[in-house]
This record gives sequence, C-alpha cells and structure tokens, in this order.
Amino acid sequence: MTPQPVIDLPIIVGGRLLTAADVAETHTLEYESGLSVRLPAVQRDHLEAVVASRPKLLAELSRLTIHDITTFLSKVGARWLNPSYPLRREAEEHSSQITGYARRMITMDYNFLGYVLHQRPYVYDYFEWELGNERAMDEWSRIKASWVRAFPQGIVHHTMVGNMTLANTFTLLWGAMTKNINLAKIPARDPSSPLALARAFLDVDADHPMSRAMTVVYWGHDSPLADYACESADVVFAWGGAKAIKRIKEKAPAGVPVVEFGPKWSLAVVDLDRCDPEVAAWRMAADVTFYDQEACLSPQRLFVKGDRTKFVERLCHYLDKAAQHIPKESKNRDALAHFAMNRLEASFRGWTLHTGASWTVAEVADPAEVAEHPLGRTLFIHPVDRIEDVAGYLTTSAQTLCCEPWELGPEHRDAWAIGGVDRIVELGMSRRPQYGYAHDGMRPLSRLVRWVTLEGGVHDFYRYNDYTPETCEDRLFPWREAAAQERTGAR
Repeated sequence: MTPQPVIDLPIIVGGRLLTAADVAETHTLEYESGLSVRLPAVQRDHLEAVVASRPKLLAELSRLTIHDITTFLSKVGARWLNPSYPLRREAEEHSSQITGYARRMITMDYNFLGYVLHQRPYVYDYFEWELGNERAMDEWSRIKASWVRAFPQGIVHHTMVGNMTLANTFTLLWGAMTKNINLAKIPARDPSSPLALARAFLDVDADHPMSRAMTVVYWGHDSPLADYACESADVVFAWGGAKAIKRIKEKAPAGVPVVEFGPKWSLAVVDLDRCDPEVAAWRMAADVTFYDQEACLSPQRLFVKGDRTKFVERLCHYLDKAAQHIPKESKNRDALAHFAMNRLEASFRGWTLHTGASWTVAEVADPAEVAEHPLGRTLFIHPVDRIEDVAGYLTTSAQTLCCEPWELGPEHRDAWAIGGVDRIVELGMSRRPQYGYAHDGMRPLSRLVRWVTLEGGVHDFYRYNDYTPETCEDRLFPWREAAAQERTGAR
C-alpha cells in the first residue's frame, strides 16, 4: 500500500504565520484514511504575547468603522470566491480528505462563505438584525435618557468542532466582524478550513488590525494551554459535544461567559395530504444527505401524516440520486460499525427497513423505540394522525424543524416553539439559513459585544420626570447646604 503524504499546515499567532521550521515541536494528526497532518506546536509564550497585545490592539480595532470592516472582508471574499485561489483550492482538497465529506459539498460551503464575505451589504444586514442597528459599534445612539454603544468583548476563545465546515469559519467571522481578538483552537477533524480563512486575511493585508487579531492554533486534548486560553479570554465560544463543553465550562473563570453551541438534534414534518410527495421526497433527501447528518441542523427523524407508500418509494429513489451527486466517502470505522449495527437492530425489532449503499430508512411506529441515532444518512420515519401531535415529541435540545408544506410553519410555530425547537424552515432548506435567522435560539453577535451606556446628567430630564431640577437635587442631595444651591442651578 502506497503511504499517504504528510500534509504540513502552518498556525497563526497574532497575525503571524508560523511553520514547523519556526518552532521546536510539532503535532502529527493521523486519520483512518492513512493521511497525516503535521502542525507546529503553539507554546505558552505565544499565547502570552497575544494576551499582552490586547489593550493596544483593541484600541485599534475599536477605531474601525463598519465601512472599514466590510471593505476588508469584501477583499477576503473576492479571493475566496475564486476557485483558483491557491489557499482555497488547497483547503478544499485537504478538508475533503480529512473530514471524509465529498469535495462537492465542501465547495458549496466555501462558495457560500465567499458570498457572505464579498457582499458588503450582507454584513451591514447582519449587524442590524443581530444588534438592532448597523452602526451599533460605530457611534453612540441616543436611547431615551442615555447614549449607548457596543464595544468588543476583547479576546474570544473559540473551541471548534470538525463536523461542519461553516461552523468553524463563521465563528471566526463573527469574532472579526465585532472587532474582537480571535484565539481559536482548531479541531483535529477539520484543521484546514479555519486556517485557510485566517490566512486569507493575511493575504489581503497582514498588517491590518483584523489580521493581527487572528490567532488560529492547535493543541492536544489535555494540554494546559486550554486552561490558559480559557483563563485569558473575555468570552468563550464553545462548540462540541456535551462532555467537551462541560470541560470548557469548568475551566472558564467566574465572570467569563461561555456561549454554548452544544449537541442538538433536528427533525422534519410532512403532511402528505397537503403537498406533492415527489417534491417532499427530493427535498427530504437533500436534508438527509448533506454533512452525512453530522450537523445539528440535519433532520434525524421524520414525522409523516397521510399515506406514505409513494413518498417512501420516491424518497429512496432520491437518496440514491443524492448519493451519486454527493458521495458518502467517510472511512471512519466507528461510524461505519454504528451504521451497520443500526440495520441489524432495525431488522431484529421488525421495523420496516429500506436500504441503499449509503443510506437507511426505517419506519418506526413509536418514536420512543429509537433510543440512539447512528447518523450517517439514517432516517427514522414516524407516522402521525395529526400534525398537532408532533409538538409532544419535541425537547429543548431540538434545533431545526423542517416542514412541508411551508404553511405548516406559521400554523404550528407557537406550539413547536413552546415545545423547544429553535428554528423552523421549509423542507430542504435546513442548511441555508435565511436573512434574519437566530442561531441556536440566540443572537451570537450580541454575545460578542458589551454595551456601554453614557447616561444623562442630573438635569437631563426624560418624559417621566415631573419635577423641577431644583426638586431633583433636593431629593438626590438632601444634605446639600443652602449656599451650594446658588452654585448648582439648572444648566
């Protein structure tokens, strides 16, 4: 067997590119495909330099306007949209090899990221729907009897996961947009995507404050650097499973907010009495196929009302077609074993089973019978007599609910929201959020800023003040001497 080549990737510390030749030690990540990735080992003094740069760099970043930010990001996006851009081309190849996701799917995600970066109005809109005002970080806004402005938190420590390319790149983008200093620990599952994006910042202008605010590095699971990064951060964006997030929360000091992007599950609801089974089938196949169901937004269960015979037949057909378009290429032995075990369990339990080379559909009357989901393009179909019954199966860990027809959303949104779901979309649209959406039931940019208030003075009266300046001072300063009253008259 021909040995796979070792991929050498750099790290970025304070906007400076470091290769294996620049450091004393390296990390080697090995994958079941036979591929190996070598990364420079970041040292404590590297992170200490990032922390030391905080006051001066934050002052520079705070002076940037949204025009400055969008102009810079647009230049990054112009490079990223070019399929021949060396950093993008290299990252696409590496990300596909390492994650096991089809190259075509990585390309689609990279294109989407490029559009977001390149379209300056998108970032303006993002600020507006997340912070209520596109200039919230540029200027002081009069609100009632105060002036308010948003400032960066400071150092944002991102702990990344590798199951979804866009998650790793967007968390960096959010930090950059809000003028923060990014301190990112990249995932072993996909180190190339966030590194390539950060390197694109340096390609545009390595001396720009947004470039110098990029630190994108790797360390092992038990490294003391994880403790130092948490202790030095002003906010932590924690991505991952329940155990990983629990460890991060234990490391974060009191007063440092940990924003969780933890384990979620998603579902779909189809009323076959009100939609075209053919349309529902091809859209359902899309939601099952992308990311091999490893993304939180991927539906794992489908609740169906109506005669599902034709629908299931066409769903199987489109799952096969989707597999040709986006092949399932993962070589992960645990995932493949779990996938096979799920088929054996379904057969043992007597569930109606439909299988393809890379997908499984199991019809299960009682959702409670399914204790664990194996992912890997596996869909459990549960019949329901009434769409209203779906709300009873929701939990607060439910993220995305895909529905067909779309009209089910407005009709049942209150019940589904009370049941715990964060996001309701039309079937087939799970992976493409619409303008104005909230991520995991929150506004991430609002967690990356702190609101500073300049309040009006003693004589700055608002509508509820029904007394004179003199009366106000008498109430506030009852110990004031009479002689002082002449010196503190109304301004």
